[in-house]
Amino acid sequence: MRSMLPLLRRVFWSLLLLGSLAACSSLTLGYGQLPRLASFWVNRFVDLDRPQQAQFDRAFAELHAWHRREELPRLQTLLGHADRAVDDGQLTRAELDALEAELAQSLDRTLIRTAPLVAPLLASFSPAQWQELQAAMDKRLAKWWKEQSAGPSTLQAERSKLFARSMARWLGDLDTHQLSLARQRASQWPTNTADAEILRQERARRQQQIVAGLQQWARGADDPAALQAGTQMLLAAANRDGSPRGPAEARLREQVLADALAVVNAASATHWPKVRAHWAGWRADLARLQARG
Repeated sequence: MRSMLPLLRRVFWSLLLLGSLAACSSLTLGYGQLPRLASFWVNRFVDLDRPQQAQFDRAFAELHAWHRREELPRLQTLLGHADRAVDDGQLTRAELDALEAELAQSLDRTLIRTAPLVAPLLASFSPAQWQELQAAMDKRLAKWWKEQSAGPSTLQAERSKLFARSMARWLGDLDTHQLSLARQRASQWPTNTADAEILRQERARRQQQIVAGLQQWARGADDPAALQAGTQMLLAAANRDGSPRGPAEARLREQVLADALAVVNAASATHWPKVRAHWAGWRADLARLQARG
């Protein structure tokens, strides 16, 4: 169920941020490709002219260098904390929450660092480009909502596949029991039309916050207060401003967290060394990346 992916991104920052990079042949390769991937992603929302593209490339190069210098050491520490958390072969909810909070704080710092770098670019947007951005986001929301019309069996199959894939990105190859459990747990997530409508409204509200936050950043090229206001709007859109989640999202989040812990803790004693070796490989990749800076 593709509609689950945005929620999973918010719940498992580490699983999907690092995991999506490791989905390349290596974390090192994925991190090195970030400037190209970021440019491709931005142009899916708004077409940049040549001066704007050059401006974006310079800003992202500076952000990438900062992230390599400042955040990669913290991500290595995070993986070390994950490794120590499973010394006893189990991961508790408190330990998972602590790991999520560490990486969420890293993403917060990255967002704050991004603001002054992209403000001049956003300030150069024409009214037509802002309309293009809004239209692209509306299109994504419409696509997401259309996917909700799929039958229960289709939704269950899709979300089972995505959940198992996400868990494997975090833990490495799942053993047979874990893979079966991940698919079985996700297939039991209820299909609730009323909750889907609430989630659609929540998603639409977040998109409005994102556009408004970016527009504040554009004003922030000449107004530090606007830059800070835009950052707060974007943090709110990512549920990082301390405000409570909506009831439908909160229920779904709790279910996903419970099922993720069940899958993690279903690892056999003989499988845990493979998980820890997977994380050790990530730490080695991060150390090499940092050294290159």
